[in-house]
Amino acid sequence: MLTGMGIRSLVGAAVAASVVVVLSPTVPMAFAADGTFTYVAADGKVKTSANPPSGDCLKVAGSGPVKNLTNADVSLYKTADCTPGNRLTTVNPGDDDADVPTFQSLRWGNAD
Repeated sequence: MLTGMGIRSLVGAAVAASVVVVLSPTVPMAFAADGTFTYVAADGKVKTSANPPSGDCLKVAGSGPVKNLTNADVSLYKTADCTPGNRLTTVNPGDDDADVPTFQSLRWGNAD
């Protein structure tokens, strides 16, 4: 049987635990662009990527035609480091572009 002091301790511990959960910093979660992206790889073969990560600069060598069937914009770059000044084009969700020149990297979301 819990005494008055035991109940107060139990309630205090429960309140303290809930404060820790509520005030804990949230860790940003990585997310993926839902859908597929199709392009012509450097070897001339058509490649398709499913649910690519958003926000990351991906070193991918390819060219058009490209088809962005994801739910996010994809920016294509002429260098391998996604430098904003080297952005070739951005392909919107659901769009395709037959005239994309050779690109060396790409990034979903984060349009610069």
